[in-house]
Parts: sequence; structure tokens; C-alpha cells
Amino acid sequence: MTEEKIKLINSDPKIDSWNEGIFKEPQNVPITEKDYLIYQRWNSGGVAGGSCWDEGEGHNYEYSHPDPKFTILEIVLDELCPDITLKNYNEVLKLIKENETTNWEYYGNYDNYQIRYIRLKDLENLIKSWKN
Repeated sequence: MTEEKIKLINSDPKIDSWNEGIFKEPQNVPITEKDYLIYQRWNSGGVAGGSCWDEGEGHNYEYSHPDPKFTILEIVLDELCPDITLKNYNEVLKLIKENETTNWEYYGNYDNYQIRYIRLKDLENLIKSWKN
């Protein structure tokens, strides 16, 4: 995939460009990942409400959408192989790697994030193998 195509995909209004896109070395993935990744991150919960005035402890929160739609992957697949079969799509799903992280804030507050990603090269190689 070309740099131009990556920029075009990353500008798609269907994605949250802060948390989803094709990125090189995005946050919260192993530092060994040096190539472009199809990447998604979402807030899955945490603690909110802690304050410096000791007005009570923070409270846990959890989002009810623990597994949002992987929109960036759908956009990429539509671009690279619009006629993908269910069998091939299931092979793509096996490429997904996952990670999680916590962003700590003041007064005991924090946000948990779930991350999933696919190496763009791995996806491109898989698609090429279907054509052989």
C-alpha cells in the first residue's frame, strides 16, 4: 500500500483518527513493531472522580461496548480485496494481535485501553497468497 493510499484511508470520516488508522509505531504496541500497523484503540473503563479535595474516592467505570467494530480493518479490506470470502476473512482475523494499557492520571484516576492491530505487511502477504 502506498503512502498516499494510507493518508487517504486515515482521512476517512468513518474512523476516529486519534484512535484508529494505519500508523507506524503507534503507542502501546511492542517496540519491536516497526512497520505500518492497522491499529485500533478504545477506552474500556477505569476510575474517575478522584480529586485533590478528598471529596470521596474515585469510582470504577466500564464501558458496555467492550469490542467496538474494527472499522479501519473493514476500510482496508474494502480497498485491498473488496470481494473477500468469509473463509478468507476468518484468516484475516487470525492476524489480529491484542494489547492493553493504562493511562494513569492524578488522584487515583486512570483509563484502561484495549488495543488491537495487524501488521499491514502480513495482511498484504496473506492477500497475495490467495491469488496464487
